[in-house]
Amino acid sequence: MDCDLNVRLTRSGRIIQELIVLPDADISEPETDSDDDQRSSSVVDSSAELTSEDEETDTFRKTEFRWMKKRMPPIDATFKERASGSSCVLQEPVEYFRYYFHPTLLKHIVEQSHVYAAQSNSNFQITESELETFLGTLLKMGLVPMPRYSMYWSTELRCDAIADAMSRNRFRDVMRYLHFNDNSEAVLDRESPRYDRLFKVRPLIESIRQSCLRLEQEEYQSIDEEIIPYKGKNKIKQYNPKKPKKWGIKVNARTGVSGLLYDFCIYEGKVPKVKKPTGCLSFDVVMKLCETVPRHRNFKIFFDNYFTHFDLQLRLLKKGIHTIGTIRRNRLKNAPLKSEKDLKEAGRGAFHVCTTAENNLCVVRWHDSAVVDLSSTYVCTQPVGKVKRWNKKEKASVEVSCPAIVKEYNKYMGGVDLAGMLRALYRIDHRSRKWYRRIFFWTIHVAIVNGWLQYKRDLRTSEAASSSQKDLMQFTLDVAEALTKVNKAYPRKSRGRMSLTANIETSRRRVRRPEPATAARLDQVAHWPEVIQKKNRCRGCQKTSRVRCVKCNIHLCLTQQRNCFQTYHKN
Repeated sequence: MDCDLNVRLTRSGRIIQELIVLPDADISEPETDSDDDQRSSSVVDSSAELTSEDEETDTFRKTEFRWMKKRMPPIDATFKERASGSSCVLQEPVEYFRYYFHPTLLKHIVEQSHVYAAQSNSNFQITESELETFLGTLLKMGLVPMPRYSMYWSTELRCDAIADAMSRNRFRDVMRYLHFNDNSEAVLDRESPRYDRLFKVRPLIESIRQSCLRLEQEEYQSIDEEIIPYKGKNKIKQYNPKKPKKWGIKVNARTGVSGLLYDFCIYEGKVPKVKKPTGCLSFDVVMKLCETVPRHRNFKIFFDNYFTHFDLQLRLLKKGIHTIGTIRRNRLKNAPLKSEKDLKEAGRGAFHVCTTAENNLCVVRWHDSAVVDLSSTYVCTQPVGKVKRWNKKEKASVEVSCPAIVKEYNKYMGGVDLAGMLRALYRIDHRSRKWYRRIFFWTIHVAIVNGWLQYKRDLRTSEAASSSQKDLMQFTLDVAEALTKVNKAYPRKSRGRMSLTANIETSRRRVRRPEPATAARLDQVAHWPEVIQKKNRCRGCQKTSRVRCVKCNIHLCLTQQRNCFQTYHKN
């Protein structure tokens, strides 16, 4: 039987992981196979460009295993943690985002956008500061979704936070000429070894990936597939019926149990390049993603039955990397396990185990609602725990025996699904025929989600752990506000003629204006005082004032006795 791990967010904000056992009929088919793949001409045909997932080279296919019907003895798989220095310093949210979209990357995007504009006979120009404003505008659009992006500037549905930061025509121009590589240098010959289907976004992808690789990695990690939603016509588009977004660009990712993305490779319609290729797509994808895992430190990698191979697990074990995964029946290499019928007769919770003669790999077959097979290089069945399951006949919860390997898999598998769920919460979801824009939006979400998870990790280990933690929405909003306001003039334009009833005041509850981002408050750029007729409460003291900061949009005292305006923008 296949099994999958589902991650969902409850109304109370809790993240729940559930192990779903799938029918046995799909066990011999890859997760990405579907009848729709054969009907669509724009989807990659795996049989035409790459070797089948279950077809290996002679050496890989003819590997023989000697099995013994016994448990694997305890193995010392203690994680060798790298000695850390001083405690982490908690930074502003925008600084975590700039770790990925750093000035070097922004400068490259600006230069390539100018090159593309010149090739299009346009005098379009953009600065790095304006590009940051554009990124902040996109993040705000993800927080406040609308069917069409032009609605943010419409009279009926105008969103001041977006419309005041950038005009509609300017936003269209930036979106039109945004580029990441020089089209004139692209290799068009598909037979050439230098041909790259991701040429348009290759510098962007590599820059984000290098930033992810510099992160301190967790002990428990998982490898799985993620789909970047896209329904346009492109050779790398895939269909996966088991994903929330079934059509799109497939990304093979390696994440920690927290959801932090450490490495990824976008599927290009062929087997990735590795040092010792086997010709098996799922095998080589895992080897590619594990090339950047530090060796001989006892990292634990988890993956599902699409990626699991005995030879793969043993090859990673030689590098000091332990693995656990569910495995398909046609990859068991004649392991002497009890049949599904025998386990069902023994009852729910029954299991059987066998181990290689070298005691470096064990296989466990466990009967829950269905039968599932798992293999591991560091944990076996002991200690056997108990889990609660619903009994339909008795109409009550019953305790079922659960081997240690199953508990370990359920606990640490699912980081990729968790990260994908977080990236989908405030997705920039404007439709576009240009596939590389979808990848660009995805990299923005990677920077936001990874930045938020880094912020949470630093908050736990820093001296400021007692402060209130920002959720993902507030973190995204703070980043967007800083990108659109820090070191930028932010004028608030009055639109249209004054209403005849402007002086008529209605009794309503006064709403406290939000506090501006700290980075924007202290940047000392375009904080102009404005004297207005209506008084309001000073943000620095309890007095009232007619002076308002144009950029921060709050009232502050500015008199000979009290200069809250200067104090607020310096401290």
